[in-house]
Amino acid sequence: MAIDKDLIRQPELWQLVMEIAPDRLSALAFCPLEDHSLQMMDVSLPADGGSGAAGTLKGLEDVVYDNPGLLAAFGMTTVLWRSRRMALMPGFVTGDDTALEVLRCQFPEDDAAAPAQVLSDRWEMLDVRLDYEVPSAMAAFVRRTFDNPRMHHSLTPGALWFASRHGVRGGGGKTLVNIGRRAMDVYVLGDRAPLLVNSFECPVIEDALYYLLAVRRALGLRDSDEVFMAGDRGRRVALTALLRRYVSYVMPAIFPAEMFRAGKEVLSAPFELAIAPVALRR
Repeated sequence: MAIDKDLIRQPELWQLVMEIAPDRLSALAFCPLEDHSLQMMDVSLPADGGSGAAGTLKGLEDVVYDNPGLLAAFGMTTVLWRSRRMALMPGFVTGDDTALEVLRCQFPEDDAAAPAQVLSDRWEMLDVRLDYEVPSAMAAFVRRTFDNPRMHHSLTPGALWFASRHGVRGGGGKTLVNIGRRAMDVYVLGDRAPLLVNSFECPVIEDALYYLLAVRRALGLRDSDEVFMAGDRGRRVALTALLRRYVSYVMPAIFPAEMFRAGKEVLSAPFELAIAPVALRR
């Protein structure tokens, strides 16, 4: 799969959404004004760039330059960073120094690691601030290569989308699960603020079930509290079947209807990518 630049005749009307993980890049491009315009790609970052941060940067550069469709003059470009080094905090934490101190309590600086830049997302409707690290060299490459890209953490689209549909008030106990190939994002709404937002590595489906049941027990959720399932179809179906042994209401998440105009193939895209144009709309 690749983004075909020749099919993007008026790139200023198109949107590009990319997710950059430590080992791969996923992207989708579409025109909101054109039916069935969706294009997608999902590739591993090549390992021949060498080990460490320099190798990862070289891998990202190679993928981008080998796919000229990514370099069209899109009207909007959004980049999601799948970073494990992150900290959620209340929205009243407005000072960057205080936010950095909170982040460092969870993830002290690693002198052996490559320099990192701290970025911040504000989830206004949830009164939450999310600060996270991205490799400085990779962030600089993205900024100089793409036209004014919006940058967010990979957890942000799901949080905003879930909150906009179920709200915090009256939404207590509702859970959104977004399961990908090897990781699972979990969002649990409380009565006034999220009870939990986190990502778990789960290469096998039993790991995902273990984490979900552990989260539910730790938060004191009832068997009747709803769980909405999204993400990779095969893994989602398998996890749903297991989870229904323990939870009364497990159902598919409602996909944003307007994204179907781009093409039904959008259902096979990573959920956080597919909902980002709607969830991050300003």
